[in-house]
Amino acid sequence: KLEDYNKNIILPHEETLPKAKEDRLNLMRQCLANFSPIFGLYIDKEKNEEEIFKKLNTIQADMNFVDENGQSHKVWAVNDPDVIQKFQSLLKDKQIFIADGHHRYETALQFSREMGSENANYAMMTLVNIYDSGLVIFPTHRLLKNLKDFETDKFLNSLKQHYETESVLFDELDNENTLPAAAEKIRKALEANSVQFHRFGIYLGGKYVHFINVPKGNKLPADPNKSQAWNSLDVTVLQKMVLEKFLGIGEKERKEGSFLKYVRDEVEALLDVQKGICQAALLVNPTKIDEVIAVAKSGEKMPQKSTYFYPKLITGLVINSLV
Repeated sequence: KLEDYNKNIILPHEETLPKAKEDRLNLMRQCLANFSPIFGLYIDKEKNEEEIFKKLNTIQADMNFVDENGQSHKVWAVNDPDVIQKFQSLLKDKQIFIADGHHRYETALQFSREMGSENANYAMMTLVNIYDSGLVIFPTHRLLKNLKDFETDKFLNSLKQHYETESVLFDELDNENTLPAAAEKIRKALEANSVQFHRFGIYLGGKYVHFINVPKGNKLPADPNKSQAWNSLDVTVLQKMVLEKFLGIGEKERKEGSFLKYVRDEVEALLDVQKGICQAALLVNPTKIDEVIAVAKSGEKMPQKSTYFYPKLITGLVINSLV
């Protein structure tokens, strides 16, 4: 059932973009249905759901297929009232943290207000225990585009004046066929020293990646009006202390969506810079699940596209009618 955020039952962790919500709202108005489930998380250290659903492993799935990416998907329709009741009881007093689908959830709230019908008061949601061993968070990298008078040397020199920097040569960046190998090395280099520093990789083309280290626990927080949980995030430090401070990409510019592109795949990010599609790639480490929960519980939201939860269910696999 849809609940307003202020009830503290379903909690967001990420800011949303007006244009994306407008697009989804128009889709709901025309189709009167949900096609894609919101990705929700709950906390259960004991992993009770494994016991509740263990019988499913012995039953043939109602749907079983492999998608175009070679990933398998299985769906069971659970009709046993006892199993349903046990799962309802498990979730009865738990908060749900939105992992993915903030735009869909907020759009569903708006749509329910417009419709005023019982069906529209509900939304399709996938619920996953945060302690599920298969749950993964990938980073979402930022790419710069459409910036007037953007000078790579000037940008890099500004960063060097304020933060510890390290320029590392990756010969694999010289050939498109070896970009996956370069991406793997860059991921490992990003992770190095990430306990001590908020660490970012800046790719401006060529064969060098410039790593920026901002000490964690800085006496000057990225935003003194925000909680420690919010200020401890790599993405918020990047947003406030790089994008806003040196490039003037603030809240207004992010909402307009003209200057930033978000990608999960490092190879795509590197290629976009090499091909001149984007001016620079700002590569980040993934946000940790405990950081997501801490920010949500503090009542705050991360910058847009702070997380990429995986795996995701295919859109259109299950359709929920809203009429």
